[in-house]
Amino acid sequence: LDATEETYPRVECDIDDLTALDPRPLILQPNQTALDATENVLLHGASLFPQTLSTKTSSNLRSYILKRSRSLSPSEKVDVIMNDYRTSFTLSATEDPSVATALMEIANNQRLSQTLENLMGPDPTLMEFQVIIA
Repeated sequence: LDATEETYPRVECDIDDLTALDPRPLILQPNQTALDATENVLLHGASLFPQTLSTKTSSNLRSYILKRSRSLSPSEKVDVIMNDYRTSFTLSATEDPSVATALMEIANNQRLSQTLENLMGPDPTLMEFQVIIA
């Protein structure tokens, strides 16, 4: 693919396309299984997996992301819809220890891993780690 080519079509949505009017149905509860999470993703298109990262990892990663976002070159920024108030960029596992730790915690989260396998098949691979700051 050409680096400037869009791989996701822009789709106009209206109120009839919404599956939730507030974020609460997207947030998985501790008692929900990977199958519940899979069904939630299929219904809403996304789900939030709370406490996937430890508090320490989350804090370290957030600090690094905020620091890095202040020094981004224009070529490092990824186009996002409504980007007047948002910045997006990708992270590499080797650029900071906090990124590698976060990726390890994500990979070792059983509910998330099983949900991804349910959606994509056995042994899915994380290809990109993208940050959006609003």
